[in-house]
Amino acid sequence: MPTNSTVKEFGKNTEYKGNAIEKIKNLADDLDLAIDDYELNQVGERNNQERGLDIIGWLPFNDKCGNKVVFFANVLVANNMNPNNTTQDVLKII
Repeated sequence: MPTNSTVKEFGKNTEYKGNAIEKIKNLADDLDLAIDDYELNQVGERNNQERGLDIIGWLPFNDKCGNKVVFFANVLVANNMNPNNTTQDVLKII
């Protein structure tokens, strides 16, 4: 990633603290995004995990519009992973 990009962990080892709602709010602040309250209210207050987002990265454009490219990643680690597996084989494992 370019030097002006940001990459953060968002899974269990995240710097974002609190329940899933607080983590999502803090991430939205970092991304300068407004949250849809209806969608956020679908997340339970006792939910501490965000359902699979492990890594997030973003790359801002050098314009005054606030646009950025955002990457969301989920990391899969399994005991039966084989380096010869195709993407389709990995999806079967999931």
